[in-house]
Parts: sequence; structure tokens; C-alpha cells
Amino acid sequence: MPPERLFLIENSIFDDVRLANRADRTALPLAPLERAVDPPAGPRIVYAGTFEPYQGVDLLVRAFAEVHRWRPDAELVLVGGRPDQGDAIRPLATRLGLGDACRLTGQVSKAVARRWLESAAILVSPRIQGSNTPLKIYEQLASGKPLVATSILSHTQVLTGEVCFLVEPDPDALAAGLRALSDPAESARRAGNARRLYEGAYPGPVRKQDAPLPRGVAVVCGIAAFTERLRPDSERLRAMCDTIRHRGPDDFGSRSRTG
Repeated sequence: MPPERLFLIENSIFDDVRLANRADRTALPLAPLERAVDPPAGPRIVYAGTFEPYQGVDLLVRAFAEVHRWRPDAELVLVGGRPDQGDAIRPLATRLGLGDACRLTGQVSKAVARRWLESAAILVSPRIQGSNTPLKIYEQLASGKPLVATSILSHTQVLTGEVCFLVEPDPDALAAGLRALSDPAESARRAGNARRLYEGAYPGPVRKQDAPLPRGVAVVCGIAAFTERLRPDSERLRAMCDTIRHRGPDDFGSRSRTG
């Protein structure tokens, strides 16, 4: 595809992409149920994402059962998941005797998910397989919260033991990682390293498109800066993204502003 038919929108981990010809759903008032994110009574562990099998949500619930035995005031909050997926997790939590200590919020808006994340003592990414790095890893790095993540390729392309607690994808190892709750000094050290890594390596300008794109222009959404760091051998992708960046939106007859 010729470069003049491409327009790159850099992904933002904090803001939704907004198009001028669509209603801005992020501006809609939240339902009363969504506005309530109560403060934690004890240490809160939060997972936010889909409940697909590769995400390891059931692994996390089993690991948390071990944590709950030595920290009965700890709480696990699972943010996301379709209703049928939540219904599949609840019986497991019940069988493990977790009761109200394991909470499922269901699918919520990005703003509400962020509030749950901000209320956490520890964030978790319990994936059990995969090679693509999830975008939320960068948000977790930037959060200033300690992160426990499984030691699989999806994570280790970006994460090291200096910026998070890396563990094997099994319940005992994940439970041991979650014992970071008992070492606030080390948790704070790694969270600080993670924040510095994010600020030094990954942030970039977010460009918001105010006008509809010209007819016939394809939209390429991506995190080119991240991709270039993770896959430096991808010369074709890097060249394409550089071409799109250098041309700029004005070359395509549209307006933009930096947000």
C-alpha cells in the first residue's frame, strides 16, 4: 500500500482514540454502579483484562487462595470478563473458600478499571502463554505499583526481575510472588525502577485526530516505538512507520493537535 494512503495513530495506554465523526463515549456519565470503587480494607491485589484461558485468571485465583491463608485481610479484585466467564470463575473461588475476598467486577469502562488499578497494593499479569506483549504491561510499568508477572515471553520481552516480580506460571510460584505484600521496601524499589524504565524508554506524544480522515486513507493503529524496540529486525515495519510519521497529518489534508 502506498504511504500516501496510510495514517498512523499512536496507541495511548491512558486515553482512548477519539474520532471527530463519532460520539465521544468517554464523556458520557458513568452509571452509579460504575462510579463506586471502595477503598481497600486490607492489601488489594488487582487483575484487569479479559478472562480468556491464556490470561491465567484461574491460576491467579488458586494462587490467591494460598495468599489468603497467611493474609486473611487480603483481597483479590478481578476486573473484566464476560458474564459467562465470571460465572465460570465464581465456583472455583467458592470451592477454595475465598468468599467475599475474591471480587469480580464484570466489564467496566476504562475509567473505572483505572480506579480499581489505582486502589491496588499489587498488580498482576498471570498469563500462562503467549509471545505478544500486552499493551497493559506499559500501563503497569507507568503506574508506580508493584507488579507480579509470569515469566513467559509475553512479559520477558519487556520485564525483568528489576522492575517486577517474575514467577513461573503455576499457583505456588505465583503465590510466592504475591508475598511481595510482606516486603514493602522491595516492592517500592522495583515499582520505582519500573516507572523509570517507562519514563526513559517508552513514552511518546499522543496525537488526537480532530477531523475525519480523507476518503481512501487507511488508518494504521500501532505502538511503533514499542515495536521497534522489541523487534529491531523489522526493517520494513520501521521504515513504514517512519514514512508515516515524517509525512504528518497535514500532508493528508487533515488537522491534528498534540494532546
